Amino acid sequence: MKKRSWEEENTLNFQLIGRPVTKGSYRAYVAKPGVCRACKYGRNLRAYVTNDNPQTKQAESLITNAFYRRFIRQELWKGAVEVSITFYFIRPKSFDPTMFYPIKKSDIDKLQRTVYDALTGVLYVDDGQIVNAHIFKRFGKVEGIVVQTKNLTEIEKGQPLAI
Repeated sequence: MKKRSWEEENTLNFQLIGRPVTKGSYRAYVAKPGVCRACKYGRNLRAYVTNDNPQTKQAESLITNAFYRRFIRQELWKGAVEVSITFYFIRPKSFDPTMFYPIKKSDIDKLQRTVYDALTGVLYVDDGQIVNAHIFKRFGKVEGIVVQTKNLTEIEKGQPLAI
């Protein structure tokens, strides 16, 4: 068996078939008096934060499950991480055939937030560890997501510093 290089050992790739879902925006509100007993007299008001896309939790769990199906015993990365994500959408029949990229719906930043949050606590400790990101939206025959990740801290340990 061929010995794997540093980069191969610290690179994890997986894919998920299904329509990519945006993270959506968060909305915060304070419970009105009478909604909870403690709030009745204006004490201990509670702030609630909700997501305006109800499909987000299910999409995050599908991404997490796709990762676990591929990498069963993966320990959390604690250092710098590079992520490359490609979101594939089916070209609508009404879409101009001269257009090569899906530019209408689904903001790319909200799509990537769904993946980042799904992998937090699964692949890396916090999505703040992501130092390089390559995000793409493309048309494909099947809708889905392809995620490629690299543990840069481990890769850099085995290689001399380039200046």
